Amino acid sequence: MLFFNEAIFAASAQLSKAKNPRSRRTIIWLTDNVPNIPSHGVHTEEDAFREVFETGTVVSALLERSAFSGFGIVVYSKNPMFASSRKHNPPGDVHKYAERTGGEVMKSSKDQVSAKLAQLIDEIRTRYTLGYYPSAKQPKAKFCEIKLQIGGETEKRVGRVLLRTKKGYYR
Repeated sequence: MLFFNEAIFAASAQLSKAKNPRSRRTIIWLTDNVPNIPSHGVHTEEDAFREVFETGTVVSALLERSAFSGFGIVVYSKNPMFASSRKHNPPGDVHKYAERTGGEVMKSSKDQVSAKLAQLIDEIRTRYTLGYYPSAKQPKAKFCEIKLQIGGETEKRVGRVLLRTKKGYYR
């Protein structure tokens, strides 16, 4: 059984072994977003984010809530028995991974999983990948934030554009 952070860390590490270093790296996460209770000896959320950013991986998810989902989230987030574990080793959250890596979370019901997964894959295929070289040298192993904006003229010409971007990268 893998924990959220451990699963993302392991998947990103595996993607780093791709033959083409310039290929897009995407994790599609099928989840109910109810964390397993982390224990010691697994990678932390910080470790997982570092690996995701270093490998250029985007995390997107198909979120299917079950009857247990709501109960599991309440038990883990409200029960004082898990307070220490939540504080010292946050379990990870699908929305946080998607938001920080430029991915998306698509909700689904049990009956829609196949159709929603196909839709998510189609949306991932329509994305553009942009690259750039920073104008100033950044220190190694430092997280560098980036921000992408659409210029006013472009927005007037094409209308409103939805941007999903990574929050940054490690040098």
